[in-house]
Amino acid sequence: MLKQRLNHSLIDEKLKSSGLNQAEIAKKLDVTRESVSQWFSGDNFPRPRHLLALSNLLDLDYSELVIEEPDEYEPVIAYRKVHDKNYSKEDKEKVTDIGYSLERLLPFINNNRISITLPNPKNNSDYIKDIVKYIKNKYGVNSNLVSVEEIQRIFKDCDAFLIPVLWGESDNKTNGVHIRLPESRTDWIYINLDSFIYDIKFWMLHELCHLISSDIKEKYSEEFADYFAAEFLFSLDEAEILYESFQSTRNEDILAQLFKKALELFISPYTIYKQINRYLKSANLEEINIPKVSDTFKEFLRPDQNITLTELFLKKKTPEPEEYINLIENNFSKEFISALISYSDNERFSVGFVQNIFHISLQDARIIYLVIKARGLKNIGCTN
Repeated sequence: MLKQRLNHSLIDEKLKSSGLNQAEIAKKLDVTRESVSQWFSGDNFPRPRHLLALSNLLDLDYSELVIEEPDEYEPVIAYRKVHDKNYSKEDKEKVTDIGYSLERLLPFINNNRISITLPNPKNNSDYIKDIVKYIKNKYGVNSNLVSVEEIQRIFKDCDAFLIPVLWGESDNKTNGVHIRLPESRTDWIYINLDSFIYDIKFWMLHELCHLISSDIKEKYSEEFADYFAAEFLFSLDEAEILYESFQSTRNEDILAQLFKKALELFISPYTIYKQINRYLKSANLEEINIPKVSDTFKEFLRPDQNITLTELFLKKKTPEPEEYINLIENNFSKEFISALISYSDNERFSVGFVQNIFHISLQDARIIYLVIKARGLKNIGCTN
């Protein structure tokens, strides 16, 4: 894929000769001044219609205005939406831009090589059972009740950066994004704080599996990651025991036991349901068929149980910017926030950069920009 960037030196010459400035360009193109600033700083690339308008305004051909270069180090994206919905070309381009922005933080990151890589990953249940047991033993995960903190500990040992974001609760929401920067061999995992709390451990483990199993064939990668996450949270051995405890084959009775186990382990009953059917398939037994397990579970829960990850941590749906930054720093990735604060002294640190890094609205980005900038200034004051 070609990497596109504006020809800044030629644009600067045109601006000087024409007497134009960014504010006038924004007015003539009917865009915000922030948008123009982001184009010229490299934080964003103009949409085709804006590129054409800019070309006409500056009297530059496309080949003069845009520099295209082969990019052997283009960020590699793994995008996960709910209900396995496909992501669009625009989605991929936007997340790829985030990857390029993350590269600017690398000088402020203590980067080490990944310490876990699955040897010859195979998409079969025996291999997955063995590798899950190995990782659990390595990290001292002894209980069937796997905690978020234990999963985070494994991520940290892999030198992967967990970045929680607020991406909404709609039916088309994104559960997670994995960005790998090939040149630095760094991995950045975005998880949606607006996700249902009983789903979060599964998605974290799903992304962890992508991180440590890059050698598996792409056509098997999603299925492999699903199996890995499910086995980590509720093993096939546990599925066999639970199935044999069923006193009835009525869906209502089975659901009741699925829900009880889900509440006990703090995971989705759908994960348990899928594991039971995997066990039944492996034992050549008839699989059970219960539609809409997840939807029924949400209807079953009390309002104080049917909450997002944000509500679990902060007891509120919408955190203040300072609370949000503190949440990332204290519970997920202190090094990521430290890198942002260090970078805030750079002249290219902008509202547009913050908007791109967090994939949020311009309004929210302005406030978070001020929070990060204030912390950077405070740190400078402390060192003087």
